[in-house]
Amino acid sequence: MTAELALGTYRCRAIPEAAARAAASGAHWIDTAPNYATGQAQSLLAPILASRPEVHIATKTGFFTAATGADAVHAGVLTEDQAVAGHSLAPDYVRWQMGRNREQLGRERLDLVLLHNPERAHPGNRAALHQAIRDAFAVLEEEAAAGRVAGYGVATWAGLEEEAFTVAELLALAAEAAGGRNHHLVAVQMPVSLVMMTPIVQALGSRGPLPAAAGAGCG
Repeated sequence: MTAELALGTYRCRAIPEAAARAAASGAHWIDTAPNYATGQAQSLLAPILASRPEVHIATKTGFFTAATGADAVHAGVLTEDQAVAGHSLAPDYVRWQMGRNREQLGRERLDLVLLHNPERAHPGNRAALHQAIRDAFAVLEEEAAAGRVAGYGVATWAGLEEEAFTVAELLALAAEAAGGRNHHLVAVQMPVSLVMMTPIVQALGSRGPLPAAAGAGCG
């Protein structure tokens, strides 16, 4: 099985140019988030996505800029205390952010939405964290049922390695959120590189999150 290359826009200095070149080179996915490029990444990508409908977009919900936090407070989906944290999985916020993502990206349907470092929500409290993830998944299931989201998942920096949750637990939470229907959890995103080799070492021994996700059909 060959890995499919995609463009990641985290710390990308020239997002429109990079996206245009990636799409022209045959990349099928672009990954972004509402807080990238100080909150401008999604709007910068919109013209490219409009001209390249075949390109899929993966975006996120969780982290937000101070300006977005202020907008969320004004919209009544976050309190001022919640906005100060710069991160939220609150259902009302997740629902509101989905609409904002669609508007900024110019897409009526989001191909993939990832909870952005959900381990930030309740560090050290697995029960509270899992409940927050399940509640956020429930909103994403609503969005999927309405045809506004094709699939969702989790983008985590340390949650899997630190065992704040496992792939199996995420799948179980998604099943609960779907209420017995087929869930739409389809992806797990985590850092894998020559510096962060743990997932690769584990996978070589058929252990860890990579084979677990692959075995469950997640990308």
